[in-house]
Amino acid sequence: MENWLVGESDDSNCGLSVALSADGSLLVVGEILASGAAARAGRVNTYRFVDNEWQRTDTPIEGLGMDHALGNGIAVSNDGSFLAAAASRSNTFGPMFGAVRFFENRK
Repeated sequence: MENWLVGESDDSNCGLSVALSADGSLLVVGEILASGAAARAGRVNTYRFVDNEWQRTDTPIEGLGMDHALGNGIAVSNDGSFLAAAASRSNTFGPMFGAVRFFENRK
């Protein structure tokens, strides 16, 4: 069995960071240079293994501002119910302060 998950553009850096819940139910993939809300804001995608393939579960989590690089670090709880995503270049709280966003994953 082999599945490929690819970025939404040729320069999104999909897969630079990935995390898998301990029970194997949730896969989280970062695209740190994806441009959704803003240029190079970053994006985090969540997937569940269904019918022998990984399927996206929700709308991607988008970085909040230009160059935030959301998803350059990812952690997920053992059961996949919580995830954390770093945006190391976030300037939301000051120039290049960085930030970590936490999410509850609805199953």
